[in-house]
Amino acid sequence: MSFIVDKWYKANNDYFIKFKRIEDKGSYNQVCGERVSPTETTIYKEDGYWANTEFENKALTRGPLTNLDEIQEYLPDGHIDKYTTIKVEEDYSYLDKLFDKLNLI
Repeated sequence: MSFIVDKWYKANNDYFIKFKRIEDKGSYNQVCGERVSPTETTIYKEDGYWANTEFENKALTRGPLTNLDEIQEYLPDGHIDKYTTIKVEEDYSYLDKLFDKLNLI
């Protein structure tokens, strides 16, 4: 098994990493990527890493996350993996404005 670039992995209950690359540090490999760790002072880090064989094995065994709900509240606004919501007006008046702007009415 190996990590897939740009996929999020859960290493334990409070440590996630979005895999980017592995750096050879001589006596160990360092897994690099974005990191979310809700129990640490810096919850989200764009250039995080781990170098723990146990974490790596757990993450690989679990496989990449297919649902990012667990980390949504920790991702910064505008992050590519953060869910966005679209507000839809109940009266659809925004469509009239759009059609008017596009000269479709």
